[in-house]
Amino acid sequence: MDKKEKLTKLGAEILANALIDLAGQSEEAENMVERFTATPEENIEKTKKQITGFKRRRKSVWGYAARGLASELNETISLIGHSVNDPETGVKQKSRGK
Repeated sequence: MDKKEKLTKLGAEILANALIDLAGQSEEAENMVERFTATPEENIEKTKKQITGFKRRRKSVWGYAARGLASELNETISLIGHSVNDPETGVKQKSRGK
């Protein structure tokens, strides 16, 4: 039996509690929980704020800071993926200037 099957057998409540506990220990896990529980509109707004923050940065990223930036970029990409379920919705959002 693989990990996915074992986790599936545990049930939703046990997994939800485990995710909440993990989110309290890890910023990346907290972001993932927020991303999955937010509405597409909330994810779109958060994505816009993150992209604006990237555009405002003026410093070059070197060394260990690059790792943090990579994590932020991955979070933003994940938010985009959770914000729009189909291409038509994405085009409508863009055409409305949202």
